[in-house]
Parts: sequence; C-alpha cells; structure tokens
Amino acid sequence: MKMLVVVMVVCMCYSGCSQRPAQAWQPEQAEAVAWWIEDVAHGLERDPGELEFTAGGRNLQSIAAWAAGSRINGQWIPPQQLMSRRNRWPTIKSGLAHGDIVSAPVPGLIASSPELAPVRRQQIDAIIDIENEDRRFIDGLILTLGHPDIGVARAYEDAVRRARKAHDVVEYQPATNSPQTTH
Repeated sequence: MKMLVVVMVVCMCYSGCSQRPAQAWQPEQAEAVAWWIEDVAHGLERDPGELEFTAGGRNLQSIAAWAAGSRINGQWIPPQQLMSRRNRWPTIKSGLAHGDIVSAPVPGLIASSPELAPVRRQQIDAIIDIENEDRRFIDGLILTLGHPDIGVARAYEDAVRRARKAHDVVEYQPATNSPQTTH
C-alpha cells in the first residue's frame, strides 16, 4: 500500500511538472511561428501582427517584436535575414524548378544537385550556402528568443522542416513563350 502511495505521488508530481503554464510558449504557437517565417521567406504575404499572441509570455513577445521588423513610409520591412531569404527566393525557386537545387540530407536545408557540372555547382553553391546560413541563423534566433522547453523546441523544428519541405517543392515548367518550330 505504501508503495502504491509513493508511485501515485511521483506520477502526480511528474504530470504536474510536465504541464506548461498558460503563459509559456505552446507547441501550436511554435508551429504557427515556423510556418509564418517560411511563408514570408517564400514570398507569401503575411502580417507580422499574426505573431502577437495573447498568451505566450515575454519570450513569445520577443519573437513578435523581431518579426515586426521595421516600417518605411508605412510599409512593413521584414527583419534582415528574413528579407534576404525572401529576396533570394526567386533564384532558389528557379534552381529547384530546373533541378539544380535539391533537398539536402540535413532536413530543412538545400544543396546543389550532385549531377551539376563543377562550374555550375560553384555558382549555385554560393547562393545555397548563404540561404542555409540564414535558415540556421533564423532557427537559432527563434529558439534563443523563445527559450522553449524541449517539447516546444521539437515542435518548432518539426514544423519548420515541414514548412520548408512544402515550400521547397517546385515543379519544372518549361517556358511558354519559347518559339516553336514546325516541320
């Protein structure tokens, strides 16, 4: 009987400790942050106000403040690394569409196709290196600002990988304005 009481107390303590306070960063919020960042980086229109959650505490407010970027003449300008990724997206998209850029073995990152000629690989690798560096930087920044527990950190990392995988899929479409020859 005494052992049963001890086990019940331990279980109650464990379950009580595993509950996140309402003001803590929640997994759903981590997922929303990840998708918001990747949507913006991939050229989709998003509002930084979407990250101003009513709950989530000071750490989530820090992420929202970062996402607010700046305003010039009333127009929202994303934070520097996010804006760099957004500006780079058409080039990355073209490389993905032509098969020059592929998913890297490290989830959430990109690489040059192993089938590229060395000269072409050198050109593309410079762009890929900067893109991957910005992806890593933003992930590190978000996890530093958010200071999540391990479960929320995993939720963010999983969501950002899923978002990148979804956005980085581009189908090759040949140019429609190419001259056609007839025989």
